[in-house]
Amino acid sequence: VTERKRRLYPQPEPRRSSYVDWNYASELYAFGKRLGEEFDSELLRRALTTASHLQAAAAKESLLGLGDAASSVSDVDDASNRELVRFGRDFLTRFVPAFIRAQLLHLPEDGVMALTQHLLAQPLLAKVGRGIGLKDLILSEEYPPAE
Repeated sequence: VTERKRRLYPQPEPRRSSYVDWNYASELYAFGKRLGEEFDSELLRRALTTASHLQAAAAKESLLGLGDAASSVSDVDDASNRELVRFGRDFLTRFVPAFIRAQLLHLPEDGVMALTQHLLAQPLLAKVGRGIGLKDLILSEEYPPAE
C-alpha cells in the first residue's frame, strides 16, 4: 500500500484534529502528563493558539452569520499567543545565559553567547517542539505549523 501511495500524487498530511476520535482537551491533558507538568489549561490553550487560527475562525463565523463582523484586532491579540511569545522570548534570552553561566563557571563569555544562540535557534526549538508533540496541538491555519 505504501508503494502505491508513493506513486500517486503527494497528498497533504491530514490534521490529527480532523479524526473522529480527536478531543483537544484530552490531548492537552495528555501533553502535560507526558512532560510531567501541571498546566493551567486556559493558559496552555492560549499559548498554542495563533492569531491566524482566530482570524480564520472569526471569518468563518461571520460568513455563517454567527459572529460579529467587527471583530477587532485587539480581540485576536488578547486570545492569541502573541503576548505570550514576546514574554517567553524575553524570559529565555535572560534565563538561558544566566543558567549557562551558573552551570559552566569556567566557560568564557563568548562560549556562553554561542551556546545561548545555539539553544535558542529557531530550528532547534522547532525540533524540540515536534519531539514533544506540539505539531498537533498548535492551533494554526497552516498545517503542519512552520518553525
